[in-house]
Amino acid sequence: MSNVSIERKGSVYFIRFRDGSKAYLAVEEEDNKMYLIETYTPEQHRGKGYARMLVEKAIEDAERRSLSVAPIYM
Repeated sequence: MSNVSIERKGSVYFIRFRDGSKAYLAVEEEDNKMYLIETYTPEQHRGKGYARMLVEKAIEDAERRSLSVAPIYM
């Protein structure tokens, strides 16, 4: 798992797996806040910490850009 690459395209952070599937975190930015909207990890990759890694990367980026972070509860 240490060689996992997290990419960002638009408002989505994602990890591409060798099997062609992706885990993702959707975010929105507004009024100096980053809202964490939704995470998804394919069933075969669940329980391995990928969603946590995506959230940590988003928080790191938000802090670097002086944005506050707010999760959205649905």
